[in-house]
Amino acid sequence: MHHMCPNKFNDPQTQRINLSLCVYSNLIPSEISSRLNLLPDRSSETPRKSKPKDVLWKNHLGLYVWIWETEDKTPSKDIRDHIDMLCDALRPAQSELAKLQSEDNMTITVMASVWTSGGVVLWPEQMKALSELDLELQFAVIDYTPEDDVDSITG
Repeated sequence: MHHMCPNKFNDPQTQRINLSLCVYSNLIPSEISSRLNLLPDRSSETPRKSKPKDVLWKNHLGLYVWIWETEDKTPSKDIRDHIDMLCDALRPAQSELAKLQSEDNMTITVMASVWTSGGVVLWPEQMKALSELDLELQFAVIDYTPEDDVDSITG
């Protein structure tokens, strides 16, 4: 094995990981679910109309939101496991995903939120799998220290 980081690396410095497949489109969420053969963890029943606080949402007003997440589907604190899970879930619908990606008023992205005092490691296998599905990966690495844990503060 030529990788520096070992397989199945659950970094003790990582508190949480959530990988979100985010779809912003003019299609109703049930249509996205039907085409990807996945049920969302969160979705909007009506297009977004309010002004977003998050800059990432600014271009998605008037669009439906469909989000599938990994956090409650695996206890792993290794981002590679989350990416593998997402890619495995999407692979059977790869042709439908490609059709969705080519539609107007469609944004599909993967957002990785990592609460850690360390960092993350990706192997070429995960980068290749994301590339084969033509998915971009955005990271939000949130500095986490045990002092941030409410349970440790309140006892």
